[in-house]
Amino acid sequence: MMFKRKQQGSGASTRAHPKARAELQRQLEERLSYWRLFLEAKQAELEERRAAGEFATDKTTAEACATTSAPEPKPETPAAEETFF
Repeated sequence: MMFKRKQQGSGASTRAHPKARAELQRQLEERLSYWRLFLEAKQAELEERRAAGEFATDKTTAEACATTSAPEPKPETPAAEETFF
């Protein structure tokens, strides 16, 4: 090659300045840890919603998921039943 390509962007400056490279590395690790925590929280939320039957394909599957995860107490209304008889 007759001509060298000129170095551009942050790559050239980080090679020239080790402190800048260390700072960039720290920032990248900070962002990575943030997104890792974010994705773990979203995964937990998705698992909770899936356990509640929110993503069930049919009604019977949704009811089965709902009864196994958290059964809801049935309302007791004896007065309402007496009015129909």
